[in-house]
Amino acid sequence: MGAIAGILIVVAFLAISFMFIIKRDDDVYETKKKIEHLFSHSKQFKSLLEKEKIDAWKAVEDPRGYFGKRLRNIIKEIEANPVAQKEINDSIELKKQFNKDIKHERELSEKELVESNIQWSVFLNDVRITEELKKAIKDLFIPLNISPYLFGENNRIINDGAFYSAIPPVYNGTLSIKKFANVPKAYPNWFAAAFPDVLVWFMDNLADSNSEISKIFSSVDAEEYIENNIFTFSGLIKLVNLYKKRVGNSFECQISK
Repeated sequence: MGAIAGILIVVAFLAISFMFIIKRDDDVYETKKKIEHLFSHSKQFKSLLEKEKIDAWKAVEDPRGYFGKRLRNIIKEIEANPVAQKEINDSIELKKQFNKDIKHERELSEKELVESNIQWSVFLNDVRITEELKKAIKDLFIPLNISPYLFGENNRIINDGAFYSAIPPVYNGTLSIKKFANVPKAYPNWFAAAFPDVLVWFMDNLADSNSEISKIFSSVDAEEYIENNIFTFSGLIKLVNLYKKRVGNSFECQISK
């Protein structure tokens, strides 16, 4: 009987330990979701982390450590602060409204989608198009339904009258393109014109040394994506895929099917 009792105690202990581990993993997962949310909508959260030199993604994995506890306290402070919550709610509503407006403006018919692909085909046969841009059209723009008209408008803003100005001025550029005085040298102009929202999102996250995105592109593996401080084509595709994975929104220049 003593042996059986001992076995039962061990089993009970293991069960409790297992439940604790599951709960800890759930807590970490929920905290990670909150961090992603706050990074997207709260400047105050980013400011507090930077001020206290807290690496959020490292701290969250050590909930009992000093930085882990401090991280959770900062999250609680933000959640309890009416001003911080207003900033977050305003940011969320602005994003919703913008996405709603974008969806409304991009609901084009299948016929218009075909016409866009025809326009890209015209671009591909233009001798003034670089080989890199042709590759972008074939590998990114056409598969992702990037509008040649929106691309042209954004490119017009960037280049101030490049040959794309032959495209009818249907729009006056997308929201994110207007945030650039100049396109950073690390990115080609065509990428900024087609994916300005991706570029803004990436630069915001890259500026935050605590972000997961910053870590990805500051690691040794980043050599595949950045060469001589300029993004390779593989690096640009990586940015687009990360945006789709992390943000999940359609692109500003994308045509809705």
